[in-house]
Amino acid sequence: MVSRDGARSLRELTRQDPRDPDAHHFFAVCALDERHVWACGAQGEDDTGVLWRSSDGGAFWEVLMAGDRARGLEAGAMYTQVHFTDPARGFLVCAGDGILATADGGRSWTPAAIPGATPFGLYFRDARRGWVVSHDLDARRIPVRTRLFGTHDGGATWRAESHDFAGLDAVDVAGLRVDAEGNALLCGPEGMLLRAHLAPHGTTRWRFARGAVADDLNCVAASPDGALWVAGECGVLLVSRDGGVSFSEVATQTRRDLHALAFVDDAAAGRVIGLAFGDRGTILRFDPVAPIAPMREAAPWP
Repeated sequence: MVSRDGARSLRELTRQDPRDPDAHHFFAVCALDERHVWACGAQGEDDTGVLWRSSDGGAFWEVLMAGDRARGLEAGAMYTQVHFTDPARGFLVCAGDGILATADGGRSWTPAAIPGATPFGLYFRDARRGWVVSHDLDARRIPVRTRLFGTHDGGATWRAESHDFAGLDAVDVAGLRVDAEGNALLCGPEGMLLRAHLAPHGTTRWRFARGAVADDLNCVAASPDGALWVAGECGVLLVSRDGGVSFSEVATQTRRDLHALAFVDDAAAGRVIGLAFGDRGTILRFDPVAPIAPMREAAPWP
């Protein structure tokens, strides 16, 4: 679906019958600008990785069956995350299996060389600075240690960084945000909410933020006024106005899980509005400067 008026109205771009055994299921989307958009996920009962691309803002979509041609991954590997730094260069994550890189907008892919990493997540601050979340797994594929690998050249090279996650060996990172000054916030299951200032040399030491809740936390975003926002299951929405030191809960009047946040200009209202997206087509609009009850909640989509 697409909206060009701050989610006051939405237009459906494509529909698939979820009962179709060959239907595509999407896990992530990357909107580089108003024209270039990618969506990734899995196809059919075998969960073979699939990538869609639009170069005209969503009016037309091209299905790139990258999973059929990708090297270095399992034949049925699904794609869990997609990120592009410009219209040509991008990355696909297959959680627990590897990362693929492209230099032609997604038509062809090769494995990204990150020695020693088992990637589960990819996060970029800008076109050059980014991080891969890697887990060392035991024989049952349970994480026993979490590491971050960083890049300063847009993913051409990566190096392991030293992090102390508040004394925890392994953390399940669902969302990670780093600002231009190196202030970082990550969130995860069961109220995981850690903050740190990334050390250019030596070990980065993370601390627990105050005000976390027990629910799973799924994403992190910053509003234009500098406030940090975290959304999660059961309609949880948290905000911090002190750089992530402490958080307070914002009432959303929904119990549906929230998975993504965005802040956009609403021309009709003359201000920036916040959007939270969740299960069954839930879309919440809120004022990020003076939070109030959701202004709109979309009806569930069939």
